[in-house]
Amino acid sequence: MPEAQDCEIEIISDHRCELGEGPLYDPETNTGWWLDIVGRKLFEKRFDDGTETSHHLPFMASVIARAGPGRQLVVGESGIFLRSTKTHNLELLTHLEADKPKNRSNDGRLHQSGALWIGTMSKTGQAGEGAIYWYHLGELRLLYDAVSIPNCICFSPDRSTAYFADSAVGIIHRVTVSPDDGYPLEDPHVFYDHSTEAGAVDGAIVDRNGLLWNAVWGTGTVDVYSPDGKRMKSIATPFDQVTCPAAGGPMCDCLFLTTARQGQPQCNEIDGKTAQLYVPFEGQFEPQFPHM
Repeated sequence: MPEAQDCEIEIISDHRCELGEGPLYDPETNTGWWLDIVGRKLFEKRFDDGTETSHHLPFMASVIARAGPGRQLVVGESGIFLRSTKTHNLELLTHLEADKPKNRSNDGRLHQSGALWIGTMSKTGQAGEGAIYWYHLGELRLLYDAVSIPNCICFSPDRSTAYFADSAVGIIHRVTVSPDDGYPLEDPHVFYDHSTEAGAVDGAIVDRNGLLWNAVWGTGTVDVYSPDGKRMKSIATPFDQVTCPAAGGPMCDCLFLTTARQGQPQCNEIDGKTAQLYVPFEGQFEPQFPHM
């Protein structure tokens, strides 16, 4: 196991999220977005002038994506929505597990085709109650069921590989997908087995070189893997509970990180804040949701 490397960080938001998640950078507006799932809030950070705005949401939400000028895709416990950044109006596209009111959404991401992979889980952490779905052009399909805590959803830069994990199991999987719509073409394979190591695999992204950057809940580290599943390095942060990285900045060379203070009676005083990590990084911008 590589020794964890220290890095310089900058706190970009002093708000302490109960469960920070879903960070996103919008290059068209030079704006960062992220969510507090438990707090039902959407945060907006305008880097041009440094202003930060908190938007209340009527439900727990965990994923946000670009959807064209003035619009965003927002995924939450009630379903998949389009949100206006001007009026804040939410338009329902489809329900998500309407028959399971005790579940909520968790990790998810857009494939480069615009197809959405989205995971669900029990609000109380009950084992095996969640799933991972594929949503594209109005169609919702179940990909994997009996999932406890879906995480690590991300895609290779050549569009042909998807990654995902169940944090409760601790194995990151990889699966070949169609470059045209991100749909699996085979059964998943083990990419990396983290089950005997400290912490739990959480959110992840893949950079433009095909390296997978994974936040590890409980250790405060970000682990970096080569495309063949070898851990190349582990980056130490001052946080205890990191949740998800994101690529950002005008040149997509900034690494942002959400964190959480949930479940810590005596938590680190900075857990829950959102940060930028100063490490060598070459990211890829997130795609847009292709809604007409």
